[in-house]
Amino acid sequence: MNEPLDPSDQKIPNTSKLQFGDELFIEGAGFSFRPIIGFELEVDGSIYLYSEDGNLKICIIGGELASQASLVELNDELAADFMINFDEVNLVESGKDLLQGITGWVKEIHFINAEEEGLGRTLICSPHLNQFFFLLVIATAEHWREQGMEVFTAIKDHIHFHPKSAPETKQKAFEKHPDLIVDTFESIYLHESLLVSTLRDDISLLLAARATSIQDEITLLKIMTPNNDILYRYDPESSTLTSQTFTQPLCSNHGELCLLLPFPG
Repeated sequence: MNEPLDPSDQKIPNTSKLQFGDELFIEGAGFSFRPIIGFELEVDGSIYLYSEDGNLKICIIGGELASQASLVELNDELAADFMINFDEVNLVESGKDLLQGITGWVKEIHFINAEEEGLGRTLICSPHLNQFFFLLVIATAEHWREQGMEVFTAIKDHIHFHPKSAPETKQKAFEKHPDLIVDTFESIYLHESLLVSTLRDDISLLLAARATSIQDEITLLKIMTPNNDILYRYDPESSTLTSQTFTQPLCSNHGELCLLLPFPG
């Protein structure tokens, strides 16, 4: 009896044989990539790549992620849509992987199509707020062992993420607390500075910031009063801190930063 095939059971891939074309920006998808030279390319909002012999297929999709959506469930739906005409498809959880510093969820694929057994792998992640990225690579069992993981690894190294939209501000007032205003700033670009202003009658400020990855750093650079008095200022390049209140820089290296600051009455 043959042992079950394992998509991860092969030698460490050598991606030096693959060559890549010019970078393509996929409008509205939130990513750019470099296609593999020699593969047939189709672009219709999603990306499809096929090896010359048709034994290896790639699907790449990016788009808007609904606020309550599950990445794992979306991964299974997208894989099922791509492989809808296959005789049998099984997805097996396979831990996590990094793509451009973003943590993604990985599943191994075992399938049968036209009595031929095949293997593959999917990865899904959320590179920016309310945004998803999905990658699928499949091949016949023989071609997966020869080149499948090599292609999967190489494609990952040639993906770059981009926010789908410029920073957006949403303001919300609460009927029970008419003096409470919440401003939400979405899709802040990497290395971009954000200025938050308060009014003279404000009694406090609650600031909460969250990055897309727990490895990202968030640094608060300056706090000023409505009279333009400096309460806090930090220069990361010189590590210089000027503050009337704080003795340490307000920084986070785990992707989240929260500050509650009452104003003098």
